[in-house]
Order: sequence, then structure tokens, then C-alpha cells
Amino acid sequence: MLTLGSLAQCGDYMTVSTKQLARRISNKSDKLHLYQAEEAIRLLEEVILEELDYNEVVKIGSLFKLYLEDQPARQAYDGINKRTYTIPEKRKLKVKYLSNIDKLENK
Repeated sequence: MLTLGSLAQCGDYMTVSTKQLARRISNKSDKLHLYQAEEAIRLLEEVILEELDYNEVVKIGSLFKLYLEDQPARQAYDGINKRTYTIPEKRKLKVKYLSNIDKLENK
């Protein structure tokens, strides 16, 4: 069971650390040890980053989809110095919530 001591405070909500998440996975599984769960989480992070870098959509079960969206370069105006400048193009991470998250939100 999670306790307040095992969670990190982030604003108005609590965040479960990777170590605690691995511990919970290990406790639910009879076959995975803590170090194996930690390794699996580390590998999952690595694979997700690689796939996002290849512009793939990453679907995590029925929780959410992750993808990068290219934002084109655009002109902006600096009202203080009275000049225009270019904001370079960049990639933004987008998250689309799927059915299980929607169920949590509607509880």
C-alpha cells in the first residue's frame, strides 16, 4: 500500500516515484523481482523515447497515446523593443487519454 512517506509532493497532488511503481509491480506479480520491474520500467522509457523520436504514436494499453506534433516556425512581436522575431519550429508532446483514464475522470 502506498503511504505518504513513499510519495513526493508536487503541488496539489502526490507523485509515485519509479522505485515505488516498480515495488508495486513486483508485489502484484509472483514472477517479477524488484530489480526486474525497475529494469522493465527503464527499458519502457527508453523504447518510448526512441519511438517518439521516429514520429511514431505510442499507445500505452487503454490509458493514453503519446505523440509528437511539429509546430512550424512563426513570427512574433516584441512590444517592448518594437521588433519582430522568429520563434523556431519545435516538436510538442501531445497526450490523448483513452477509455480507462476517461473512466477515472468520470468517477
